Amino acid sequence: GVSVDQPAIVNHKLLSGRFFIRSDIDSNSRVALMGYNVNKELFGKQDSIGKSIQMDGKSFKVIGSLAQRAADEDDKILIPYTTMQSVFENKSLSYIYLRAKEGVDLDEATKQVEIALYKD
Repeated sequence: GVSVDQPAIVNHKLLSGRFFIRSDIDSNSRVALMGYNVNKELFGKQDSIGKSIQMDGKSFKVIGSLAQRAADEDDKILIPYTTMQSVFENKSLSYIYLRAKEGVDLDEATKQVEIALYKD
C-alpha cells in the first residue's frame, strides 16, 4: 500500500482519474490506481475509471490509471496503505520511499533517516 505522498516522491503521472486523497487513507477506502500494463491488460482501450476489480476476492474501485514508466512499475496495482493493513491484515512495511528536498545534502539526509528509523 501507498500514501498520498507517493506520486510526488516517485514522480508518478496519471493517464486518467486521480491519485489517492487523505480521505482514502483515513477511511481505508477500497480504491486502486492501475499500473499502465495492468490497466491495458484488464481493460484494453476502455476507460477503467469507476470500474471494479477483484484482488484476492476483495473488490476495489479504480480511481486512476498511471502513465507508462518501467515494466516493474507498470505491472502494479496501488492501494492505500491503510487499506492494505486492514483488508489484507498486513501490518508490516516492505519498503519506504523517500525523496530529499532539492539542495539538501544526501549524506546528511540519509543519516537523519537512519536516526529516525532506529529510534525506539
